[in-house]
Amino acid sequence: MIIRKNILNIAVISLIITVPAMLVVLRPEPRTCVLRPLRSQTRVRILVSSLQIYAEANDFRYPPSEAWIQHLCESGIIAPEDALAPIRDDVSEPYHFVPGPYTTEPGRILVYGNPDRNIKGVMVGFTDYTVDLVGESDFEQMLAEQLADTTP
Repeated sequence: MIIRKNILNIAVISLIITVPAMLVVLRPEPRTCVLRPLRSQTRVRILVSSLQIYAEANDFRYPPSEAWIQHLCESGIIAPEDALAPIRDDVSEPYHFVPGPYTTEPGRILVYGNPDRNIKGVMVGFTDYTVDLVGESDFEQMLAEQLADTTP
């Protein structure tokens, strides 16, 4: 009885693992299209965390916006391949930093992926460490409002 139960458990677990893998493989679009948002989300999350760590170690100031990735790499917080690894070769700046005062309040954009990278929206990293895929028109409105609030 115990052996049958274990075999049934193994069969169920193998189905749970195999079926999603088959769905990814059998999708009509290339797997890179399926994985692109996940990779972008991971990189944006790494960049948000790296910027927050940098700010906390530097009197709560973010790096200069013109060389932010270089500062993160030089400080040893992030490896260049993590920050610059493009998903497509035709994008020169895959991620953008939105400078401003240090905060961990929700709703403030800190980093976003190049809007041309994701078909369904823009991967946005916020100062409260959340990362969301936002529709392009909503993102443009959010960014415009934020920039208007921080402009003297």
